[in-house]
Amino acid sequence: MAMAGGNQSEASRVSGLSRGYLGRVLAKYGLARGGDEGAGER
Repeated sequence: MAMAGGNQSEASRVSGLSRGYLGRVLAKYGLARGGDEGAGER
């Protein structure tokens, strides 16, 4: 995700995984999806 700038669609293309599967993997492991990084932190 970092290499794709947090863009899940781009990360799925780069990794060769479907966007849906990548989303499930991110959710399963509690990893941030695009736009979630640093939310609410200052």
